[in-house]
Amino acid sequence: MANKNNNSQPSHNAALTHNSSWKPMAYGIGSVAGVLVGLLAAHFYTQAIEQNQEPSVAGSRPKMSPLDVVSLATMLLGVIRQITDLGARNANNT
Repeated sequence: MANKNNNSQPSHNAALTHNSSWKPMAYGIGSVAGVLVGLLAAHFYTQAIEQNQEPSVAGSRPKMSPLDVVSLATMLLGVIRQITDLGARNANNT
């Protein structure tokens, strides 16, 4: 069966798929950045609780409302979407 695509030049997407040596580096950088940002966020969260907690409840587990969890999840999804859009923009500019 003959190839119906008479274009002799490879498509842009085929070139990106073929040369995927950048993917492991992107995963590595993303993983390290995620761990560092997560640790930094946890550090700031615990510091804020310790500074604002009354001495009588020191050492007790802080309570987080379901609304707080939903709010954080929504914000994180927004950040992930922005990163995805950045990747799409960069792919279209090359």
